[in-house]
Amino acid sequence: MLGMAGEIRIDIERYYRRHGKRPSGRGYWAFQLVSAIATAKDHIRAPQEEMPFKAACEVATLRRAKMIVLLPE
Repeated sequence: MLGMAGEIRIDIERYYRRHGKRPSGRGYWAFQLVSAIATAKDHIRAPQEEMPFKAACEVATLRRAKMIVLLPE
C-alpha cells in the first residue's frame, strides 16, 4: 500500500509468490521492517518472533520504518 507522507508501505509480494494468494485471517506473521535509520543494523530488521499485523505496524511506527515486508514463513 502506498499512501501519503507518513504512511508505511506494506509489501506482500514474497508472501503472494510463495502461497499464490493474499494473506488473510487472524494469526501471527513474520515481518521485515525497512527503516531509514542510519545504522546498517537497523536498515532492515526482522523481529525475533512472529507477531500480529497490528503489533508490526506499531513497531514499524516506533522504528520510523518506511516499509513492512510480509515474509512467506
